[in-house]
Amino acid sequence: MKKLFATIALVGVLASSSLLFAQDDSTATQPAAETPTETASVDTSAPAEEEATFHELLKDLFIQGGPGFMTPILICMIIGLA
Repeated sequence: MKKLFATIALVGVLASSSLLFAQDDSTATQPAAETPTETASVDTSAPAEEEATFHELLKDLFIQGGPGFMTPILICMIIGLA
């Protein structure tokens, strides 16, 4: 009986995960960026930005959310709690 309830709960969580979405960026209030009064000269000899590290990419995916990325995290959490 315990296995049945656990299976039903897991199927329910996985089925409902497609209905959950992260907050849209358009609804978040962000302060307006200040515009400089003078045009600053751009240094073209500056090195290009480095690529994002693996941890930064994971952090961005975690913040964006989405069922494709968050479902494995949820499954690991459930298994860890069990």
